[in-house]
Amino acid sequence: MRRSLPLFALLAVMALPSLALAQWSDNFDGYANGTSLHGVGGWAGWDNNPAATGFVTNAQSHSAPHSVDIRPTTDLVQQFTGVNSGIWLFNSWIFVPTGGSGDTYLIFLNTYVPGNVALDNWSLDLEFDQSAGVVRDLDDPGTPTLPLVRGQWVQVRAIIDFTANVQQIFYGNTLFTAKSWTEGASGGGVLNFAAIDLFSNGATSVFWDDLSLQHEGATAVEPATWGSVKATFRR
Repeated sequence: MRRSLPLFALLAVMALPSLALAQWSDNFDGYANGTSLHGVGGWAGWDNNPAATGFVTNAQSHSAPHSVDIRPTTDLVQQFTGVNSGIWLFNSWIFVPTGGSGDTYLIFLNTYVPGNVALDNWSLDLEFDQSAGVVRDLDDPGTPTLPLVRGQWVQVRAIIDFTANVQQIFYGNTLFTAKSWTEGASGGGVLNFAAIDLFSNGATSVFWDDLSLQHEGATAVEPATWGSVKATFRR
């Protein structure tokens, strides 16, 4: 089923003038090779189903030695709290091997209630179609596709502006789509980032690594590359 779990960590409020902002990241390098991620590091299978887990692997990595293997049965969720105002930056890397087939997805949900799909609401269904060799926005057929890059790591980024109710999605260095957060997929959503879902619709393995979500001002884990991306956002 498409469409998880220590919750998102909150930074302590400090006495010095600084921002207390929630932030999260996972590079999978602190887990043993072969670890099932269900119930580990905040991850869980969709609807808390252990059979939908993903596995830590050393077969590929963007930051050595590990990444997560999204296998044909994987539907892996990470939940967040407090991500609902201001500008938030999502960063990740995907490796699609050559010769694979099937569809795998990066999904953003603004509402996620495990075990009650009727209450879930999607903001983004980014599809990586290995058979057709394209990346597409599943819920916006008017968005042009991009060629799927195989055999190397590609950065996938998002800028989510809850004030403007806009999300911008970048594949590599290309701004792929810009659309409403609340109306981006299911429609009738809310200004909240509830979860990400790494979903394989029976596709052959793809790998994700170096995922993070942070407020624009949370410089503690902010990748250097965000400077240019944020400048693009403001143009």
